[in-house]
Amino acid sequence: MRPDPGIWLTRCAATRSLLALSGLVLSCFAVACGGAAPAAPPPAALPAPSVTPEPVARPEPEPRLRADLAAPPLAGANAGEWQARHEALLSAPGRSTAQLVLLGDSLAEGWFASRAFKKQWGKHKPLNLALNGDQTQQVLWRVEHGALAGLSPRLVIVSVGSENLRHGFSAAETARGVRALLDRIVEQLPASQILLLALLPQGATATDPLRVAGDATNAELRRLGSKPITLVEVGSVFLENDGTLTPDVMADDVHLNALGYEALTMSVSLVAQGLLKIAR
Repeated sequence: MRPDPGIWLTRCAATRSLLALSGLVLSCFAVACGGAAPAAPPPAALPAPSVTPEPVARPEPEPRLRADLAAPPLAGANAGEWQARHEALLSAPGRSTAQLVLLGDSLAEGWFASRAFKKQWGKHKPLNLALNGDQTQQVLWRVEHGALAGLSPRLVIVSVGSENLRHGFSAAETARGVRALLDRIVEQLPASQILLLALLPQGATATDPLRVAGDATNAELRRLGSKPITLVEVGSVFLENDGTLTPDVMADDVHLNALGYEALTMSVSLVAQGLLKIAR
């Protein structure tokens, strides 16, 4: 006989409840007995904490040399050679009898070695105290370390400052360096006349940054002229009418050739000869 539908549905529902209860009991029994509990769903991943990077410290700038403070060249491949050359000049023959001293940078050193210089001033027993590449602070250092010791020349010709401009010094800084050097020379050689050669034009054209800086430096140097210092400007001798460098007297945009040194000697000689007479 077919069971009553209502009773059958009630029995089915009761069976399902019993099975569910049995499963819960079995799960609890398994946990209590050390069995594995059903795996819990993994927790939601937390967002990674934002990390603010540590600020990178900027390197300290290298101390910049001052043009008006004595200093040897920065340590480098030629520092030892420079020191050796300075020491050689301290014992150069004829130091004590020199009547004319040339002090400065590569322009002065090349000028001393030229045929024109030797022909014009050889009778005055000239002494070279110029070193290639020297800036005002290097010449200052050499003067403060014996370059002029024991000398009593009638005339000191100074050519310095161009290298400062080429190494980034301003016109005002370069002029201060020249002024400091002149002060030291006057202190050590109070009886000598000093001829300061203004910076010669650099750069191929009038608008070249080195040319502009050189012109500005010369404007500063014009304020320095006072006894026993005489400023001589001969830059126009090396320029064409349009302001470009005269090619026949320059080895490049900076250095003179033999003809250039001839022109320089002729341009300066009249003033130099007058100063040599004053110092007698």
